[in-house]
Amino acid sequence: MNETPRSLYAHLPEDLIKKMLDAVPRTVGKMEDMLGSQNEPINEAINALDDNGLICELGPQVEPIDSVMAADG
Repeated sequence: MNETPRSLYAHLPEDLIKKMLDAVPRTVGKMEDMLGSQNEPINEAINALDDNGLICELGPQVEPIDSVMAADG
């Protein structure tokens, strides 16, 4: 296995590492805002489908179902 010598890695100053770590909560908050807003249209679509009776729950199947459906927003 080829290993990279440690000397090739940058050594960051402690104050820079501290600034980066201090920014983590703000960065996580921004990511939650961006990714959380993507769920709203999906939830609206699920509710619309359910309101129109287009979603139903199936009981246990004796025979396996040969089809699979997936949707990616």
